Amino acid sequence: QTRDFVYVGDVSRAVVLACFAPGGDGSPANIGTGTETSVNDLAVLINEFCGGKSEISHGESREGEILKSVASVTRAKEWFEFSAETELRVGLKDRVESLQL
Repeated sequence: QTRDFVYVGDVSRAVVLACFAPGGDGSPANIGTGTETSVNDLAVLINEFCGGKSEISHGESREGEILKSVASVTRAKEWFEFSAETELRVGLKDRVESLQL
C-alpha cells in the first residue's frame, strides 16, 4: 500500500498561501508531495527514528482498502504556487525528535 505523506510544516505553509492567493473559486486543491511512499517504508523510518525496537508485522488487506494513493498537486502549484519542500525522512525525523522527552 502507498500513500502521499506530507510534512505538517508544508501543510501549514500551503494553507497560508491558499488564504492569500487571488483567484480562488472554491475548488479543492490537494496538498501533498506528488510522491507515493509505501506504508511499510514509513513504518521502517518510524522504527529507525524511535530506536528500532518495534516489530513490524503485516496483515491482510481490508476489503475496499485503496492500494495506491498519491495526490495530484497540479492545482496547488498553479493556483498558489505550492509545492512540498520537506523530504519525508527529514520531516519525520524532525517531528519524532521534537516529541522526545
